[in-house]
Amino acid sequence: MSTERTFLTLQELSAWMTEHIQSFEDCEGTTVTVQYRYQTPDAYGVNWSENVFFSPGPKASKGIVLGHIGNLVREAREKFNIR
Repeated sequence: MSTERTFLTLQELSAWMTEHIQSFEDCEGTTVTVQYRYQTPDAYGVNWSENVFFSPGPKASKGIVLGHIGNLVREAREKFNIR
């Protein structure tokens, strides 16, 4: 199944993920950075790694962020590719 994805830069995708993670309670100030672009898309047609770096905000524990980050990465991988 081929999915039409929007192309973003690594910085734009990181900003989108940061904005969305900060919308969760106690995740204010948390940042997310997409680290790796693949040379060729994976089996799902996505050209960036789901292994992202995050820095929890002042009220966010690692556990709180981990509780949200997986779903956020899955959503982003369905919507976006890196240009």
